[in-house]
This record gives sequence, structure tokens and C-alpha cells, in this order.
Amino acid sequence: MEYIGIENFRSHEKVSFGFDGAKIVAFLGKNGIGKTNILEAISIIDGSKGLRGAKINEMKNSSAAEFKICVDINGDRIILESLKSRKNFFLNGSKLSTFFEISQRVNTIWTTPELEYLFFSSQKTRRDFFDKITFCFFNNHYSLLTKCSDLLSQRLKILTENIQNGFLALNEIENQIAILIEKILNNRLGAIKSVNDKIDILQCDFGSFKILPSVKYLLEGFDVEKISKILFDKRKADSFSGINTFSHNKINIDIVFENNLDGSQLSNGQQKFVLINICLAFAKSLRSAFPERFILLLLDDFLSKLDYKNSQNLLSILENWSEGQVFITSTSGLSAKEDDMRYKIFHL
Repeated sequence: MEYIGIENFRSHEKVSFGFDGAKIVAFLGKNGIGKTNILEAISIIDGSKGLRGAKINEMKNSSAAEFKICVDINGDRIILESLKSRKNFFLNGSKLSTFFEISQRVNTIWTTPELEYLFFSSQKTRRDFFDKITFCFFNNHYSLLTKCSDLLSQRLKILTENIQNGFLALNEIENQIAILIEKILNNRLGAIKSVNDKIDILQCDFGSFKILPSVKYLLEGFDVEKISKILFDKRKADSFSGINTFSHNKINIDIVFENNLDGSQLSNGQQKFVLINICLAFAKSLRSAFPERFILLLLDDFLSKLDYKNSQNLLSILENWSEGQVFITSTSGLSAKEDDMRYKIFHL
């Protein structure tokens, strides 16, 4: 990325930055100055939900103003404008009907302080993290999740409200849900396999042992017929509880370590080190699958929790990283990099 301009987004009324071909861009400043807001603006340029997963109205600088984000990447000018609750994309002056053409050109990958507790977070947090990865590989993924959730709501309404003639439609609804869940499952498994194929070459060495993060699905072997049968069998229980007891949200994702190492044995800094390595493996697998795409790695609050050795280790990896461009936020540090041509540092 050579340039970004931001208007009416979060805390920023109007701001722009040129990056002069730098491999690593750092935004430094005190807490609350708006560093993360810049990363969030970058994170939604590929059509994804962004690093906060926020709604359009939550991103606007004020209730009256629509936001605008303009970026130059590899000779393309991409503009994202909000319009009420929608996003409008423009590529080199032409309005696009969907974001798909943008997502074929650029992908964003990020870490946030909240994700640093991925090992101990809820299954939903882990699913959301890996659904973002899956979206980069399969651009229909979020639409499949939305359609499936809508159909599950319809199913539950029929069951709990005993809608007249509704049961006649249940078989068809459950069959559609089963088809969608199978596609969602296959998307997730495909993306996670791609990352796992690259993750073993990024070994984290913490003294006396090494960690190989291994991401595995705990649910395998389901097809449409089996899923439809599960939904049919659960009708009575779901009607009583008012909850869909089987859906794509029941598919668990865990991170396991070799040598029977539990994530609780890692310090906060080591957990962060592993998370960043997962993101690097993600980027490497994306580049392998889609060599034409530009990849943006966003590391929010990068230096916190990392000791000097691990922070220098990661900086060395990023300086030699060839999969894309890196954007960092931090409250301090990196003073030794001010004159390094690989870096572009902004003090906010």
C-alpha cells in the first residue's frame, strides 16, 4: 500500500498517510490517540467485517457524516464509502456491485490485544478468528453463515411458536440448513488445512521446549443427510429449549500443542508470539494459494507483553517477511528504527 486517506472514520475527521514503499509502517502514540482506528480502517478495505467486527454506524465519526477510506495498492485506487448501513466500493473510479473484486486483490490479516487470549477464549472467539481466515480463502463464507443463521431462526420460530402449516416446510428448511452447514464446514476445514500446511515451519522456541501450533476441527465426517437427520431428531428438544442445539455454531475449533503442552503454561508474551506466528502461516498459505493478492498484516499494540528478546525476534522475522506489508501500532519503542529505510514511522 502506497497511500491511505481517511475521512469521518471513528476519531479521525480527515487524515492521510503516504508510505514511500516501506515494508513496515508503525503508528506510535499514547493510548486513545486513534492508532487502532487507523488499523481498523485498513482492515475493512478488503470487504471483511474488520478487526472490531463493528457495524457501519459504529465506525462513523458522527451520526451525520458518512465515512470514506481511499487507498492506493499496486497501482489500483480503492475507495470505500459508507452509505447509511452499507459499504460502497469503487475500483479505479468504477463503482462495484460487490466487494468480491476487491477481495481478489487484497486481504487483511490482524491481531488485536483481545485475540492474544485465543487459547482461553470462548469457542465463538476462536470461530470468529478462523472464519476471517476462511473468508480470505472462500469469499462466499460470510454469506453462507448469514443464510444459515436466517434459516435456523426460521426453523426455531416454527418449532417454538407452533406456526400453522409450518411443519410442512421444516423438512425443506432443515435440508437447506444441512447443505449450508456442509459448505461452511468444508470451507473451514479447507482454510485450516492450508494454514496447518504452513504452520509447522514457523517454530516458536521458548528455552527448553518448542511449540508447534496445530489447529484442528473437532467435528468431521458429516454430510447433508446426516446433518438433516440430526436436525430432525432434535426438533422436540429444540422446541422445548427454544435453542437450536445443532448448527454451524456447534462446530468447535481448538489450538493444541505438541509434547502435551497446554496453553496455560505459556506466558502472555509467548501466547502473543504463537498468535502472530499463526497469522504469518495464514499469510504464507494465502500467498501460496493466491500469489496475485496483496496481503496486509495488521499488528495492534505490537510490543506489549513481549520481552526484548521475543520482540526483536519477531521484528527480525517481519523485516525479512516477503508475503506483504506490515502495519504496527505501539505506545512506544522502535526508536532505533527511525532511520531504517524498511520502516515508515508516524508519531500521532
